[in-house]
Amino acid sequence: MLQDPVVKVAEKPVIPFDQLKIKSQFSLAEARNGAGNGQGTPTPQQQEKAENSYQNIPFGINELKNAIAKYAADQLQLGNRMLHVTLTTCGIDLQNESELILTIINEAQNEKLQTVKQDFLDEIRKTIQNNTLTLTVKLSEAEATVKAFKPSDKFKQLAEKYPALLELKKRFDLEIDY
Repeated sequence: MLQDPVVKVAEKPVIPFDQLKIKSQFSLAEARNGAGNGQGTPTPQQQEKAENSYQNIPFGINELKNAIAKYAADQLQLGNRMLHVTLTTCGIDLQNESELILTIINEAQNEKLQTVKQDFLDEIRKTIQNNTLTLTVKLSEAEATVKAFKPSDKFKQLAEKYPALLELKKRFDLEIDY
């Protein structure tokens, strides 16, 4: 007295199980060519994109600075003022012909750059037409000037500036604290 199961109908068309293309392995080549999706050969646009992505035209620091300035100007137009200021004030250096080093001054700039790092790098790579470019962000080690408040601290700063003060202190047996 088993009853036949009730067939429920979905709103979307259902593909029979035997028509599903299930594979136990994944091939990157098939994914690139679209063979796994039934797309067959790549379109001319995909071929052009693939050809352009592998052009690694040599570049110099000037081309890199121009590309960064263009990206910063685009960001300003989009209303991203902090990123614009960060990119226009940071130190730009090129090492090993493909490593871009941006030297920034504070952690807030670092956080902002980390959020847009990949988009920034992709845009710069596209502008200079070179995919080997890598990005490193460094915080500058700015010298922090300490304000002297105590008399002993003031004396130390002045003694560094004028070494004769130490001689006068010893000769006249002066005390700094009063």
